[in-house]
Amino acid sequence: MIQDNLKLSKISDIIFRIDEYLLAMRAMENEDAIQFVDYLDSYVRNYFDSKTIDELELKKILIELADMTYLIAVNLDVRDVHTDG
Repeated sequence: MIQDNLKLSKISDIIFRIDEYLLAMRAMENEDAIQFVDYLDSYVRNYFDSKTIDELELKKILIELADMTYLIAVNLDVRDVHTDG
């Protein structure tokens, strides 16, 4: 079960809270960490499948998240199964 404090409230949480999520996953049992990664993956997929987003808003979100993903990735101190997830 995903802890309430780890649940996403908006799509940008997937990137902006990544440090918090990585710390939490590293403290979880393997099965819980896998379940959490699946939850994050499902949230993102469902967000884009179920939302009606105009093209401009979609581009804005994708550029912002791609930029932040790059910045976070190049500054990671540890690469492990959790960051891969």
